[in-house]
Amino acid sequence: MLNNSNLLILKKEDREILGKIVKNEKQKNKLKIEFVGKGTLPFIQVKDELEVGIPTKDGIYVFNSSVIYFDVIDRYIIIEYPTDIEKTNRRNYERHNIHINLEVIIEGEIYKAISSDIGGGGVGFYTAHNIEKGKTVIMNFQLGKHKYEGILGIIKSEMDTVHKNIKRYGIEYTNLEDDIREDILLKIFELNNN
Repeated sequence: MLNNSNLLILKKEDREILGKIVKNEKQKNKLKIEFVGKGTLPFIQVKDELEVGIPTKDGIYVFNSSVIYFDVIDRYIIIEYPTDIEKTNRRNYERHNIHINLEVIIEGEIYKAISSDIGGGGVGFYTAHNIEKGKTVIMNFQLGKHKYEGILGIIKSEMDTVHKNIKRYGIEYTNLEDDIREDILLKIFELNNN
């Protein structure tokens, strides 16, 4: 599960940053993690306690670890190797307030929508259409310059009516490949740091 190039979500209190494993030194009880993206330097310091999330198509696995070393120039940290990794029951991925145009396709009919938030686990969106909870959907959208087409999901919730006939819904991705999920997370991170 902890392989080189695995994408990780590093969380301290209520702040997150993405990283990837560049060196796994289990025998030395260390993991070297490089920060992903070009945003500002992270809020992490030596001796900080982090919650580290490992996104997979089966959910997110977490462990707690301490920062041993932080290289500001080369943008990496070394953390203690985990003694215990467990699957979490909380929402697998945080949602980020990014507003993009979406095509939501249900039973061949195309609905235009605007996202309210997006994350590695799904999308919240606004539309004027009434959509039944539990429906399977196909989504097409663009993050930055990258297009995602044919993303499968299921309507998990109808949040509320936000204005006259505009409703907010939540879609959870289904059977999303890990490499596509990682790519979506990277694009979200890049958009949040530009």
